[in-house]
Amino acid sequence: MRAILACLMLLAALPARGQEVLGLAPGHTLRLHAAARAEAPVSRAYAVSLAAGDWLAVTAPAAQVMGAATEPAIEVLGPGGAAAQDYGRVVVRAAVAGTWRVVVRDFHALSLSRYPAGHPVVDPGIAPAAVRVDGRGLGAVPAIAVEPLVPRYDDAPPPSGWPARLAVKLGEDFAIHLYRRDAMRQMELWPPDPVPVVAALLRGTAPVEARTDLPLFPIGNFAVAFAAQAERRLGPCMDWVRYLAFHTQESVWPFERLAYVALGLSRDGRVFATALGETRPIPAPGEPAEAREGTNPAYEAALRRRIATDPAALDPPLATLDAVLASLVIPCAAP
Repeated sequence: MRAILACLMLLAALPARGQEVLGLAPGHTLRLHAAARAEAPVSRAYAVSLAAGDWLAVTAPAAQVMGAATEPAIEVLGPGGAAAQDYGRVVVRAAVAGTWRVVVRDFHALSLSRYPAGHPVVDPGIAPAAVRVDGRGLGAVPAIAVEPLVPRYDDAPPPSGWPARLAVKLGEDFAIHLYRRDAMRQMELWPPDPVPVVAALLRGTAPVEARTDLPLFPIGNFAVAFAAQAERRLGPCMDWVRYLAFHTQESVWPFERLAYVALGLSRDGRVFATALGETRPIPAPGEPAEAREGTNPAYEAALRRRIATDPAALDPPLATLDAVLASLVIPCAAP
């Protein structure tokens, strides 16, 4: 209901005749600063010409409206009645060529990015049908689909966010995402680009240390408080840095679950991959049954030893999760 009311207000406040025509070339980004300060937002309408198959990403950081930080309402209207609306960001694909109208209310800065069909940022470069993975160990049937780019709309300089990716999901607790390396170079990533860190870890020959500062991508609202079993896992096309982690903003033990985290690079350097799963530590004799606040170095050290020596310490076992990575097959050219 809120979105409908906002759209009606936009249409009433901004007549089509007052729109500004923008020249936005394929593969380019326009940054507009319509107001000098976030505390003095304005409302405007713009016209952009798109070709069939183009993607348009519109983002606007929050402005100060009546003393509160508010994400601007954005509506994109296309030929034939096509429309999309949201707050802070909108991503649309032009089904037909023509003039598209972008209406933004109460904003101070705006970014518009145009990506033609096949551009690395909107095309992961791998067709779902070209990917194979074995999910039988997890009792799951793989679901493979392309997920569109996700731009950020805060104060990060656009184009920022995450490019389009191929999502390989095995049930609710295991997912692999495949990104084109050249797409990641063209975006302002947050957190910073993890590929150089992963490449350095894969090139090394010494054991990978299980550290809480190992890279995460994409990152969520959590920190790594515990890490274990950091290893290199080498595959036919994709090589991985894999580890277990406890993600939390608080210190609570014993751990009810652990995250299975892996970051990979294809041998030809074209594809960056992330894998995120979940496993549960099997309680050891004498452990408390309920969560205890605070850290416990003795518990964490014992858990690391158990995971390293007991194949039955986790459910699903570490070997089962590793087998999913090993089964992944993607198109891979010679390095």
